[in-house]
Amino acid sequence: MQNKALISRNIARSLQDTLYLTSLDGYCPDLFLGGRSDRRPDNSNNIWVSSVELIYRCLKSNLLHIDSGWMKAMNFGDFNCFVKKLAQHDPFDFEDFNENGAEYWLAPLLYATEKSKFLLSRYHINDLGKDLCSDFIGDIENIFLGNDVPWGRNSVFNSYR
Repeated sequence: MQNKALISRNIARSLQDTLYLTSLDGYCPDLFLGGRSDRRPDNSNNIWVSSVELIYRCLKSNLLHIDSGWMKAMNFGDFNCFVKKLAQHDPFDFEDFNENGAEYWLAPLLYATEKSKFLLSRYHINDLGKDLCSDFIGDIENIFLGNDVPWGRNSVFNSYR
């Protein structure tokens, strides 16, 4: 099952680095945003949307998992409850972030699954900033497709707002 590349080069680069980092240790969802600064980036809405979409697809496709202790403490039945909160709290709206959003963007830890670790190993992705591996991204896109969450369709962000 070959899928035409849909993920942009910038998002693919971020995804490759993010999956690599989460294979080393748990990281909060803020990692997908590229961190936060004192000022709202011009493309903040695009960053927010693509981050929520990537997190959802990675969770749905078993490429990432969320710390189960945090999920239980939040009384979330599954990852959909978590993703809905990410879609409802703009991480670049500093007032909302400080009042509500930080709980969802900074508190939980995301970890790479064995499936992600296998792919990272298969394509020798063992460092940050490594050249973008199009075969790795192609496999990720096919995994998304196989889990009925292909990139560019079925926006979960809009349905959770």
